Amino acid sequence: MVLLAGEAVGWCQWYRWGDYPDEAKAVDARDGEVGADYAIGVPDLLGRGFGTAMIAALVAEVRRHHPGAGLVIAPEAANIPSRRILEKNGFRLESVRALATEPHDRPMAVYRLVATGVD
Repeated sequence: MVLLAGEAVGWCQWYRWGDYPDEAKAVDARDGEVGADYAIGVPDLLGRGFGTAMIAALVAEVRRHHPGAGLVIAPEAANIPSRRILEKNGFRLESVRALATEPHDRPMAVYRLVATGVD
């Protein structure tokens, strides 16, 4: 859960792509890379920098557990605010395409934050 002043305002989760080989292949995840999902549930926090800070904190937490790990995250391509948040945190667009592992055929925007080279 993501808390702000003690109140739940969203959620994040991260996982090792290696634990999900079919999904890892679909997004071209590399060995040692991590994936993540997230959402903000309070409309008043949208467009105010909260999401950017939330993803920065998520990346820091992932790298606390897996120093230097790269991350691959794939929001829906139509979710422009989510894409901007990733870009503001240094993620680079790899591709936009439907993913066979998703339960729909809407295009996803596959973003990567490269590994820092620290093991």
